[in-house]
Amino acid sequence: MLAINPGPIVVGAVSSLTGQGASDASVQAARMYFDAINATGGIQGRRIEYRVIDDQMLPQQAHLAATQLIQDPRTVALAGGSSALECGVNHARYAQAGLYSLPGAGGDPACFASTHIAPVNAGPYVATATALSFAHHLLRHERLCVVSP
Repeated sequence: MLAINPGPIVVGAVSSLTGQGASDASVQAARMYFDAINATGGIQGRRIEYRVIDDQMLPQQAHLAATQLIQDPRTVALAGGSSALECGVNHARYAQAGLYSLPGAGGDPACFASTHIAPVNAGPYVATATALSFAHHLLRHERLCVVSP
């Protein structure tokens, strides 16, 4: 008896591909990783379908993009997105839907406080604190000044 292949594994991403401050670097990196997995036969013979939706740096678009991914029963997780506002807009919705997101970059505090979002980067607050600690403790600078947007 042959096993029935249920189709591709869908991994989604909400990312700012257009609009002010847009970047596709994180999405490109995730896509390259998934392409490499697919090139070796996928996961137990199933390919990964990477579905990226542009939030255009607009809150309503981030909400709509998340809705599309949440409502698609094939979506198993989110990975590789990068948006300055997406975590703040959707973090509660991901928790409610039981969907986990591993964005390639997070900046909003909601990205780091969510139970269902785990950004790959340290974030602006931790990164700044780490840099200041390094300058003070290892470089022995006593007077530090931070200029940050």
